[in-house]
Amino acid sequence: MFPARPEKRQHLTYYDRAEQVRLIELGRDLLKDATGAPVTAFRAGSFAANGDTLAALRTLGIGIDSSINITASISGSDLTERASLVAPLSRDGLQLIPISVFRDGLGRMRQAQVGACGFTEMTGALMAAERLGYSAFTLLSHNFELLRSGSSQPDPCLGGGAFRAPVCVP
Repeated sequence: MFPARPEKRQHLTYYDRAEQVRLIELGRDLLKDATGAPVTAFRAGSFAANGDTLAALRTLGIGIDSSINITASISGSDLTERASLVAPLSRDGLQLIPISVFRDGLGRMRQAQVGACGFTEMTGALMAAERLGYSAFTLLSHNFELLRSGSSQPDPCLGGGAFRAPVCVP
């Protein structure tokens, strides 16, 4: 795809802006072909996004991004306002929806991830966000986090039925 640098690079941020446009465009087109629906949102793998990523999304007409996670050092590392990226905001025509974070019992910043937080931690984080007047709380979840360990069956504690996550449209 990139003859001058044929090796695979682990993170999207290791590609320049033009290369990111090509990669995201290819992914967008594959998804559109598979679903018949336009692609309107994006999240970089490992949260590896930077200013070039956001510019690429604007170029491609993808208006929503959830790649910012301030607990991931590679995420938004070149964005001057990185430390304050904890709530949804508009930036240069994009709607940014960062992953929500909280301080755990040891004072460490943690991402609000379904499979990595206990019930008490998640409840406390949600209640703190409400007290602070946050307009949104964005959870991270992977498809496998709702399955029984070592199986492709839903975890019985979820009622055994189909899980449908709500879709947030700004």
